[in-house]
Amino acid sequence: MIELTRVTTGFVILDLQGIPNPLRAIYTFCKFRLIYHGNNPWYLAMEKLKTWNPQYSSFVREVKIHLVLGYKEDPHFFIEDLPDQLQLASTLQKISQTSFYLKKISLVIEEERAHLFQESFSKFHLVFLAVKNVIVGPYNNYIVAYCPNTENLAGQEIRIHSRKARMMYRTPNEHTYRLIHQACSLKNLKCFVLRDRYTAKLMEDLHKSIPHIHTLILEFGLHGAFSFQDFVSNISRFHHLKVLGLAGPSQLHVGFNLPHCGNAYFGPRGLESKLKVYAKIDNENFGLHTPINLQEHWIYELGKLR
Repeated sequence: MIELTRVTTGFVILDLQGIPNPLRAIYTFCKFRLIYHGNNPWYLAMEKLKTWNPQYSSFVREVKIHLVLGYKEDPHFFIEDLPDQLQLASTLQKISQTSFYLKKISLVIEEERAHLFQESFSKFHLVFLAVKNVIVGPYNNYIVAYCPNTENLAGQEIRIHSRKARMMYRTPNEHTYRLIHQACSLKNLKCFVLRDRYTAKLMEDLHKSIPHIHTLILEFGLHGAFSFQDFVSNISRFHHLKVLGLAGPSQLHVGFNLPHCGNAYFGPRGLESKLKVYAKIDNENFGLHTPINLQEHWIYELGKLR
């Protein structure tokens, strides 16, 4: 796939002027990307995949596959099976076997079709030993097993318009727990980014799976009756934690209820309202006080607190 300056359907096109001819192929094919959102994502992706030249597999530095359906009913060819799955798996196998530059994989495939890719990928026994950074869409967590040397792992939130999200919105979902449990196998994991609301059970599972984590980013807020004091008690068990990132104060059940809609700050006297909120936060010295020796503590909307 092509990484460059202007976007076309599925590809990003690079301006190669000034690059010597022998090096243009290397620069052009440094990123393999299949990105389609709409009602025919698989068909469009497979049409684009036909243009891929396996000669450039050894130059790939990043693999990014995002295939997400639109809001209409599934087209007939996306219901029971996906044609040419083995073609994609075979292409990835070639990349995994030849590229020493590959450092990042991002896999976000429609939640209800992700298992079809898992089945085809497993047939080729994929393994990406050089990959250090992995981004995982909901129910795409199986890719983690193919990247055993991952150092930075991030899960994406479930789409609010998907069927599974409508059943589980605002609660920690099954995908999150699967990702947490798979993180346990990553011996080199340093940073984990979680995008879901957290509870006592979620924090307990996190500690069981990655007790030695160095950097933990929890982008969403607390769920239900789980209080901020409960959270502090749980996070204090991570004795090796050095960097912690949390959601904004309004999501932490600590009394700082910022307007949920940004328009409140852009309407009449919006700036005044915003300054009052932040003044209250500063006056109350909002922060996280735990026995662990954090080097950095970040709060969304506030920035770095230490």
